[in-house]
Amino acid sequence: MSNLSLAAAYSSALWVLTAARLDRTTRNAAVICLGLTPTLMWRASNPLLFTGFDEQLHMRTLGDIISSHGLFQANPLLEVSPRYPGLEATTVLLHQFGIPTMAAAYVVIILSRLVLVTVLCDAVEQSTGSSRAGGLAVAVYAISPQFVFFNSQYAYQTVAIPLALAALNLIVRARLSDKPLPLLGGATVCLFALAVTHHVTSFLTAFFLFLWSLAERGQMRLWVAYGACAAIASTIVWAIVQRKLLTDYFKPIIDDVAAQFRGGERRELFKDSAGTAARSLDQYLLIYYAAILSLLVAALLLLYIRWWRRGEHYRGGLHLIAVGIAGSIPVLLAARVLPKGGELFDRSSSFLFIALGYLFASYAMRLWWRADQPRPRGEELRRLDVVRGVAMVLSALAFLGGYVLGSGPSWQRLPGSYLVAADARSMDSETLAAVKWARDALPAGSRIGADGVSSALFASQAGVWPVMKGAGVDVPALFVARGWGTEQTDMAAAMQVRYLYVDSRLADELPHYGSYFFNGETGNGQQLTPRQLNKFDRVPGIKLLYRHGPVAIYDLEELGIPELRSGWFEPTPEVRLTTQLAVGLAVGVLLGFVVRSPVGRRARRQWIVSCRAWGPSLTVAVVLAGTCLISIALLLGGVWLTPLTVLTAAGVVVLTNFEATVSLLRRAAGRVSGREVRTAALVAVPLLLIIAVAIWDAAMEIDVKVNRILNDPAAVHISPNSPDE
Repeated sequence: MSNLSLAAAYSSALWVLTAARLDRTTRNAAVICLGLTPTLMWRASNPLLFTGFDEQLHMRTLGDIISSHGLFQANPLLEVSPRYPGLEATTVLLHQFGIPTMAAAYVVIILSRLVLVTVLCDAVEQSTGSSRAGGLAVAVYAISPQFVFFNSQYAYQTVAIPLALAALNLIVRARLSDKPLPLLGGATVCLFALAVTHHVTSFLTAFFLFLWSLAERGQMRLWVAYGACAAIASTIVWAIVQRKLLTDYFKPIIDDVAAQFRGGERRELFKDSAGTAARSLDQYLLIYYAAILSLLVAALLLLYIRWWRRGEHYRGGLHLIAVGIAGSIPVLLAARVLPKGGELFDRSSSFLFIALGYLFASYAMRLWWRADQPRPRGEELRRLDVVRGVAMVLSALAFLGGYVLGSGPSWQRLPGSYLVAADARSMDSETLAAVKWARDALPAGSRIGADGVSSALFASQAGVWPVMKGAGVDVPALFVARGWGTEQTDMAAAMQVRYLYVDSRLADELPHYGSYFFNGETGNGQQLTPRQLNKFDRVPGIKLLYRHGPVAIYDLEELGIPELRSGWFEPTPEVRLTTQLAVGLAVGVLLGFVVRSPVGRRARRQWIVSCRAWGPSLTVAVVLAGTCLISIALLLGGVWLTPLTVLTAAGVVVLTNFEATVSLLRRAAGRVSGREVRTAALVAVPLLLIIAVAIWDAAMEIDVKVNRILNDPAAVHISPNSPDE
């Protein structure tokens, strides 16, 4: 049912985009549906909890910013995340306006998805001169493996790719404009925000702009060179500050990939690391996806060579770069036989398919939608509709193949019972109950050893500090040991691990995502046994604090391991009521004065000019980038806004400019017709109803079960500071 609904959503949008008559409004609606529908469908399974492993790591960084009112607090599992805080800083600013944390995170995801598809559509339209081509490019981009799942996550790449696309689109527009300064200014804002949001995307964008500046000719080269300089400068300056963290982050990944290409292990086709085979339907979809994608790239390359030889079209340097990028897709797809090769293709597909979408759209317009072609009628139109129907089926199957490839095995996409090291399927009520108990019972910043998925939850939800390794030893060594002796006590002391979280279900099977704790762990590739996981109950000096069902938490204090707290664990700074009011009044008076001053009027005129040059989609992108930079600047300056501060400042601005505000509201209301309001209501009411049902279902499934576990009289709940019972 999930596959059918996604296929129906995709094919219906593509049917609209390939219609004989396509106006801009219909095109935009289809593009927005392509961007939002898969994300909303994906998120509807559990809107109350981010179930991706990477998402929980970023939620830890977000929680630290909110708790400390500052940036750069250490992250126990993803050290580089606090150093690229663009995603979290944008979320924090929305949260400071009074939006709940999870709702603010969803707003950032939705805005990023809107910017992604609308800016891509606009960029291809600007390059080809066809509004239809923009929609087709988005449809092709939607078959990339990461479109549905990874780029809908709460992760820094979700924001970074739209910012990179916006910067490139603004530079494309600047090349063709007689007033390029507003466009280059918007590109600069996007590039600066990109540099502090995601390392890989900023590196790739800077490299692409550098290649583009070499390939460009004439005066247009100047504006591309400016963009390349801005990207390189901002990326390098920010990366130099984080040089040590980036080295520690990328070196193991590069070494692992290099070792596998030199002759390391190979993936077993259609099976995960636990040996679970993919469903037959998924296997067929993956084979079809690889075949159709390779054929599509080959066809585009042959067309390019044919037209290039004739000297007819597409001799520009930018087009040649796009051909080279798209041509690498089959090669990287073949590299999926390596464990890291699969990750390499999946991660790079977000960038590669931009070029593929552009090439397909521009070539399709020349082949099938030329301006001089007569409009089909009668029998010819009916035959074309049949061809379109077949194309819809084939395209929908390709879309499903990309979805299956990017979202992982079927057990990852479907609800079900607990699985070992399986991200969402490992975040069940037993695990969440233990995490909630730890949040209330353990001191903030306590050091705890746990498996990988549980560690991410402990870090983000409980505020404790998961430990994986240190002092030349690792936590998995404590689990794989058949007994506990002086050696294990010394290892725990060396890592300063005070608590251990043990889930006996880890012994049920091999991990589905490669490792129980982390890649290269002690005992890598070996299945844990019940004896290894039950030994902690028999060790004198290891105290049981929590137990329910298969889950237990132990305290190692009596083994001589002291309480050491890491990361941010101080109380959240309090902003006094008088301070909030005073700051709000001062800022409101200042803004009210500026708005009425000549400087404010000139700024408004310049903003209107810039917005007209950017267009709606790029305006949203620049605002998103500006929000990121403003939030980071406020946090670096030690300024923490509150809803009261914002409301006070807004109220003062409105009162000091009352007539202008009323006039603005009247003009805005006059632009909205009754028909548009009714149409919006027809869409919004069912959507809100679906969201409400999804939230209710998730609350009943998770919160109710978690509270039932925590209130179970048979469970063991002992505070670590309580006397022995």
